[in-house]
Amino acid sequence: MPTITLTTMVMIQDPTTGEVLVQDRLLSWKGLAFPGGHVDEGESVYDCAVREVLEETGLAVHDLQSCGTLHYSWHDTPEGEEKRYFIFLYRTCVFSGELIPEMEEGRHFWVSIEELKQLRHRFSPNFANYFPIFFGEHSEAFKHENSEFVYH
Repeated sequence: MPTITLTTMVMIQDPTTGEVLVQDRLLSWKGLAFPGGHVDEGESVYDCAVREVLEETGLAVHDLQSCGTLHYSWHDTPEGEEKRYFIFLYRTCVFSGELIPEMEEGRHFWVSIEELKQLRHRFSPNFANYFPIFFGEHSEAFKHENSEFVYH
């Protein structure tokens, strides 16, 4: 039986400007990404996404739309147990509250999607691979060990 980790990530888009909220992560998974985090025991994936965004940014998000799932599998050793890491991706244009510009996890800022794509050199590991799901080209991506992502 594999060890499974469940996480979320949320693309928040300002409906008036079209800009998306980006987190410049400082602790783990360093670099630019959207906010999100690990699902707690007894918590739904959706509720995790809402909670993590609030904790990391100060914004309360609503009306999250599921974009799809990105997941990885690997073995720590050749004989080891399989590890699976799932990231449930959401997007929304509905939020309230006041953005906290900087927290322990990192700094937050709004950027156009075109500007974000130009910041590729600053992305967190594999973040660019999430775009086909966030932008509706695919609903799932899977990567095993050192292979490339396969999109469905």
